[in-house]
Amino acid sequence: ERLIMKKFLFIIALAITCTTTAQAVTWESSCGSKYKKEFFKPNYSFTVNKGDVGGCPSDKKPSKHGWQFSEREEVHSKPRFYNGGKWEWSATINIDRACRPAKRSTIVQVHDGGFHYDGGPPSYLAVNAANHFMGAYGHFKDGRSSWRGGYGDFKVPNKPFHVKMIVDWNKGNFVKTQYWIDGQFLGYEQIMDKGIKKLYFKFGVYRVNSNCDITQTYTGVKLRKVK
Repeated sequence: ERLIMKKFLFIIALAITCTTTAQAVTWESSCGSKYKKEFFKPNYSFTVNKGDVGGCPSDKKPSKHGWQFSEREEVHSKPRFYNGGKWEWSATINIDRACRPAKRSTIVQVHDGGFHYDGGPPSYLAVNAANHFMGAYGHFKDGRSSWRGGYGDFKVPNKPFHVKMIVDWNKGNFVKTQYWIDGQFLGYEQIMDKGIKKLYFKFGVYRVNSNCDITQTYTGVKLRKVK
């Protein structure tokens, strides 16, 4: 009986550990964003109508870059990460939009709470006006983001596509973010860490100068610490 009890307690402890690990990262609404989540599955859907201003205070402010407001429906990760490390985020994304893309419409971001670069994040993956992939520091071309070279050289697929993002935060030195689309390397962005206190992840729709309504669906969302 004692052996059976030990095995039973071990199984219970293992189950608790697995549950705790699986629930270590949760996704919460950003600034009152609305979204749909499939029960018991990491599948999310975000719909934004043209002209609907986002719920964050910054969404209502005009930008020197040429837009009067931002549209937003997204979620962010909890807890925040404070001590450096390496993470992998992945999902299969479908974009349902019956018009030309917005000037910029994000897919996923790694954020530091607006610590640097005019409040922007260390990196994001987005769709530009030419329906190519872009990042926080330009359009992806030749393996990295740059404002040189037009709209980039990697067109957004017209069907569901898989995204893998790896973020390496070498605390006190740099934050490097790499992206793969359907298994093909897209490029990377890297910034110096000049006092970043925290990082967290966001996904959903965050766009400017849109042309129509959009629904963005994420299937099989995963975020795990790999280092």
